[in-house]
Amino acid sequence: MLARTYVGYGASSLGVDSGFSNPQPAQHFGQSGSPGSILQQAVPLPGAMTNHFVISNWYNEDNNFSIGSANTLVKIMKYYSGAEISGSVTMSDNGEPLPGVRLLIERDAFSGEGSIDYDEDTYWIPIGFTDADENGEWSFHAPAGKIRVSAFVGTFDAEPARATINDGSYAQGINDLLTEENDNRQVNAVTAILGNVANMTWLGETKYNVTGEQANRTDSFTDSMDIEVDSSGISGQLTWFGDELFNGEPIVETTLILQNVHETSSDVVLETTNGSFFTDETRIIQGTGQATFTENGTFESEGLASALDFYGTFTRTIGDGRTYVANGTWNGTGEITVSWIDVPETFDIVCNIDTEDSTNVTMPTNETVCLKDNTGELLVYLIDGEVTANGRFTSVGDTILVQEHEGSSFEGIGFFEGTGTFNGTGRFVGSGAFSGEMVSPGSFYQTGIVPGEYEVTVSLENGRDVLLPQTINVGLNP
Repeated sequence: MLARTYVGYGASSLGVDSGFSNPQPAQHFGQSGSPGSILQQAVPLPGAMTNHFVISNWYNEDNNFSIGSANTLVKIMKYYSGAEISGSVTMSDNGEPLPGVRLLIERDAFSGEGSIDYDEDTYWIPIGFTDADENGEWSFHAPAGKIRVSAFVGTFDAEPARATINDGSYAQGINDLLTEENDNRQVNAVTAILGNVANMTWLGETKYNVTGEQANRTDSFTDSMDIEVDSSGISGQLTWFGDELFNGEPIVETTLILQNVHETSSDVVLETTNGSFFTDETRIIQGTGQATFTENGTFESEGLASALDFYGTFTRTIGDGRTYVANGTWNGTGEITVSWIDVPETFDIVCNIDTEDSTNVTMPTNETVCLKDNTGELLVYLIDGEVTANGRFTSVGDTILVQEHEGSSFEGIGFFEGTGTFNGTGRFVGSGAFSGEMVSPGSFYQTGIVPGEYEVTVSLENGRDVLLPQTINVGLNP
């Protein structure tokens, strides 16, 4: 128990073979673990996987106090009976619960007992895990501090993570302990093993500052730490494999059934195409081709693309030093010569002009628009923020331009959202007609899928069902 509270773990708790010894990580930042061992480069995680005893002397509201200065040689652990935190894991689009999802619970070692964490340092220590029930609901007894709950799906397998500890590459995952928020997390090997999430897919996370009163049960915990998981998608092509007479030939207009290995979602049924197709359901397709959306859809182009009879918004980036003429909403920094600008008629904010150097023109404090020059036929403004205007804009740094279109046809590089016909290379998301290289015969597409591992059954036209030998992994991003 002493070693668990002081450094958090050793080779034995990670399940790695170290002979007759049990090497441990460093006791202090900047020091080494057991010399010559596989944990020589490992960092301490005091109180790891103990949800009642946690480090209590690292929290400091003085933001000049760095992680490396933490008094890790003297570790003060504090006991909490624990607040019963709880929540649910559901799909964000339809609220469907995700049963059996694993929840990893971590605590920021640089957090205290208040409802707000004023210490800007972050160091996540795993303190436990639990699984969601058949309704996607979970609960856990948590100590005081900033608590992070992360959802995972998949099969726990510690061997790949242990391999990184044996070869030393686990040390590259230190940033995971220091990252405040994630959008696609790769869990460091030590946390993954201790928290029983190694080899599993991260779905999302939520955080909450549990107060000392809540952790000591003198005040109740009434909030819900819910996690909403965005649905993903899948695409591919089904072909024959074997004899050279048919090897590589597409299998068209055939039903595929995807069954979640961990039973966190219902079966997904889809059908392979015979080339171009029309669908009333939203599809996510990456590639080169054409899509016609009669309902609102999106197209993010990779290079120059065309839009025909386009109704919606088009977003593009104006690069540093580039000049562009358009009517729209500009968000960035630069200078614009306008024929029209959306400012009040009483607008009278003038830019600051250096009396010794008239070329040194700056924005007044707390302003986003100022008048630079009114001597010409067209007014000139400086922009540092968002403004709607029609004119010639020269960008300082990158500027985002959003334009509204009604029945327009044009070419551009950017993000289209609305209805119309789009042709080019990129990511098409919507319902409608799809054609081109990206929808070759035998291809399939489906959105609204729970990330995870799926077995695939092919229902052939002769009535025979064939279970494919390999599973399909659906990631967070379609």
